[in-house]
Amino acid sequence: MDSGPFSTYPAAAAGEVCHWNKLSVDLIELILSLLPVRSIVRAGAVCKFWQFLITHPSFAARVAAAARAPWFFLYGQNNVHLRRNQAFAFDPASGEWIHLPPIYLSAVSNDEDEQRQPDEYFVGSGGFIFATSGSTRTSFCYAPLLRGAGATPNTWRETPPLCFSRRNPVVGVLRCRGEFKFIVAGGVRFVGGLVDIEEQLAVEIFDSAGGGWQLCPPLPAEFRSGNSSQGLSSALLGGNSFFVFGIYSGLLARFDMSLRVWSGVQTLRPPGVIFSFLVACRDRLVLAGLRISAGGAPSFELWRVEADGGGCSEMGAMPEKMLLGIFDGDEEERFASLRCVGADGLLYVFNEAHHRAYPACVCEISGGGAGRCAWREVPPLPAQVNRFHKVITFCSAVPLDSVLNSGAGKPPAAVAVAAADGYSSRPVL
Repeated sequence: MDSGPFSTYPAAAAGEVCHWNKLSVDLIELILSLLPVRSIVRAGAVCKFWQFLITHPSFAARVAAAARAPWFFLYGQNNVHLRRNQAFAFDPASGEWIHLPPIYLSAVSNDEDEQRQPDEYFVGSGGFIFATSGSTRTSFCYAPLLRGAGATPNTWRETPPLCFSRRNPVVGVLRCRGEFKFIVAGGVRFVGGLVDIEEQLAVEIFDSAGGGWQLCPPLPAEFRSGNSSQGLSSALLGGNSFFVFGIYSGLLARFDMSLRVWSGVQTLRPPGVIFSFLVACRDRLVLAGLRISAGGAPSFELWRVEADGGGCSEMGAMPEKMLLGIFDGDEEERFASLRCVGADGLLYVFNEAHHRAYPACVCEISGGGAGRCAWREVPPLPAQVNRFHKVITFCSAVPLDSVLNSGAGKPPAAVAVAAADGYSSRPVL
């Protein structure tokens, strides 16, 4: 066997891979690293050698170095019956939906009354779903949507209290060497049933290494109206620039996470656009929005945002047939349920309406300059999708260690992404 980190693994164990033992360890590692994440997890159950290989740090580093398409996450919340909450993830590499278990604050019991969840889920980002709880909304909770199948549903973690109470803020996630930072901006506070206009622009950063919140300069005053995640979209670019954008207003501001200062507010709204979303795609910002022509014809178009935020240039539009396939009806309000999220060159557009079973499509953005757009439809969600009072969606890369986190001395977990075939629209292996 080759020298290196695997040279100490018993030769007999390598023989368990049958014909694969004729290949070098480096070649086996390379082949497995090219598989979709879910297939990698399943490969860990083939034999002890493959299990040892895919859980070794060098393999995780190889997988992390490869360009992998981010997943699309959808979490449906039912405010009446907790058991009707559902979570799904779409893996573009395998082209399938995966049905994930829901998340509760306590372990699932036979008595639904004993199950608890935060008072309000509001947004997802960077592989986490976020929530607030408590009457003051200062309790800030987060949980990963991907976790070991052997883990209990009680995967929520609570940070120290926020400096200011929040409802529906926007959140950005910055990961670095196993640590992460959450930047929380805006959100609405209700006092006695009325909106507190003094604290709704607050910005705070949580550092997992330090374990505390740092108060930052607030959002510019122009964002005072419609400053929750229902009226704002955000994008983290380059690990240092956090952009906040008004979905309906077109207001754009940049926060420098090193200097902790906001740039001047600009307006980014191409002619005819009704509403739009700001998305970070690799090293660029992309504006995606619904435009109504002078003749009343709708189109969903993409624009590349200039580096300084001073303007934008057209990139392309969703095929008309695909747009009409996602929405129905003749009224302009039929587009009110449109949402858009994206990351790392993929942009997902979907319909939040339950009667359409949440249809979606994806655009792959490639090439330099203005970029090239390739659209395709996303398969329907698995059968028996419940009715939700709120749908939370986000697009996120999936680090391999987040789904192979089984603990020292234990075999790799048969995680949710490698669950029984009944959880997916079709088998991978």
